[in-house]
Amino acid sequence: MEQIGVSMPWFTPRTKTVIAASILALVTIFFAPKHSFACAALLATATVDQRVGQSWMQNNRALFNQKWQEMDERERLVVRTTWDLWARANQKLPQGEWQTWMVRAGRGFGKTRVGSETVRSWIREFDFVNIIAPTADDARDICVEGESGILAVCGNDDIKPTYRPSKRKIEWSNGASSLIFTADEPERLRGKQHMKLWCDELASWRYLRAAWDQAQLGLRLGSNPQSVVTTTPRPVDVVKELSKDPNTFLTLGSTYDNRENLAAAFYSRVITKYEGTRLGRQELNAELLEDRPGALWTYTLIDQARVKDEQLFWQRIFPRLSRIVGGIDPAVTSTEDSDECGIVFMGEMPWSIGAELGLDLCKVAGVEVPHYYVFDDRSNIYTPDGWAKAAIAGYHQFQADRLIGEVNNGGDMVESTIRHNDTNVSYRSVHASKGKITRAEPISALYEQGRVHHVGSFKELEDQMCDYVPATAEISPDRMDAMVWAGTELAENSMELGLISYEKQSGAAELQGRLKETVAEKAAPGKVTVQRDPAAVVHTGVPTCPQCQCTLLSIIGGGGTRCKMCGHQWNDGATNKAPFYAMRAQMLSGEVRRR
Repeated sequence: MEQIGVSMPWFTPRTKTVIAASILALVTIFFAPKHSFACAALLATATVDQRVGQSWMQNNRALFNQKWQEMDERERLVVRTTWDLWARANQKLPQGEWQTWMVRAGRGFGKTRVGSETVRSWIREFDFVNIIAPTADDARDICVEGESGILAVCGNDDIKPTYRPSKRKIEWSNGASSLIFTADEPERLRGKQHMKLWCDELASWRYLRAAWDQAQLGLRLGSNPQSVVTTTPRPVDVVKELSKDPNTFLTLGSTYDNRENLAAAFYSRVITKYEGTRLGRQELNAELLEDRPGALWTYTLIDQARVKDEQLFWQRIFPRLSRIVGGIDPAVTSTEDSDECGIVFMGEMPWSIGAELGLDLCKVAGVEVPHYYVFDDRSNIYTPDGWAKAAIAGYHQFQADRLIGEVNNGGDMVESTIRHNDTNVSYRSVHASKGKITRAEPISALYEQGRVHHVGSFKELEDQMCDYVPATAEISPDRMDAMVWAGTELAENSMELGLISYEKQSGAAELQGRLKETVAEKAAPGKVTVQRDPAAVVHTGVPTCPQCQCTLLSIIGGGGTRCKMCGHQWNDGATNKAPFYAMRAQMLSGEVRRR
């Protein structure tokens, strides 16, 4: 092109490679049609990292131990921050033409150090090297201030980083800057531009598709925009696509690769928990596993009904949920090795409200049936007082109708712990009198009908669900149990679980008739057409809704009452229906509250 005097700046070596691959694919398809699809599939694969070799430190451990004792603190700091001494061959920034370096590795491989060191290298040449983490806590505690975070690895450099948490950025002494984003706020990425990106724990991003697409749209500055992705694998769409993208340089690694640098207690705990299990193949060996045969749930099943637009849910769907329930599966102990306390919040939406909002909600046997939304998972290892406060905070934050707690392990302790923190919470204890499979199967059936929607991604919860095979399960999946309890409370209240059992026994035809009868007996929330005079109602001593006289009532936060049939809410005799808040921010700030 230059010989004939035409300037084509876009005609880079990468462009040449893509054009050549495209021509080869077309030639293959044209001349070998029988094998065209197979050949095209072979072309559409990432470049797999073939680099092998231990770090200098691993190869010279005896010499290092001897010299370490002779060093002062300043010299030890230099050694700790000299990446070339510690990096294995496949942890170093790869050469060549690539757009995404994906480090898909197990826990403890050194992924965070890889990301921090890559940023450290890039910042010397590029002005805008930005960071995206799953949450704000992850960005601060792992990517920036963590043991292998940016502040730790750059502490001895001539180019100093200064962390500005209030501005969500790192300022570098050479004038460069690193903006810090979180994947649970994908809209903040809109319009932002990047030269280089570090995307940490990509598979754990709650709004994965939205955040990743916005990040890639902004990756457009400089002559060679690139991103490094460090993640433990999960079989989600973006991870699968990157693993097959010809512009991806794919590095694979396991927990065992970094055994010498891991604390003995951590290594023993993680290996004991996961080794020999299917989940261990994912968390330790970094295998990209597909759906597990025999599991009650699959990633495909969950993903098909997933709500990927957070704004749609929080601004339009959430305010119209007719009931919200928080499920609790408490843990007896709170040590480092204890089970987590499962705390999951779900809501119910009548089909008619979804249709009013323009949502494409499925029916069952042609009948309008409720849909359910899993929108919050705050499970963790807590003290008893800690999980109670977390559950109560969610109860008030989402203006929930009820908390449901399993009491098989804790007995009366569960309710007393909750009452100790807040005596006004609407709470009900449940006993796991049935086997776990008996409780979980009806909720699984709701998923199979496409009626349960996860708002964004919940990595730990979904991993537990998709790894749960009733016939072979040996552990208690706490997050899954909490979700099942919440879903059971919502579905039993609307007779859904009984109808699912009825379907199994009597067939779809009879189910359809039963569903129609049930739906006919209910009025859709917000669609009350008969306004009766409360003064004309004959009082029988049973509390009734002042608007439709229904006796199906529920207690909500603040001592208020909600009618389960028409959705009307009141408090202390007030009959004015509380307005729905338009945005989640209004609810959290208290500008608009349900009464």
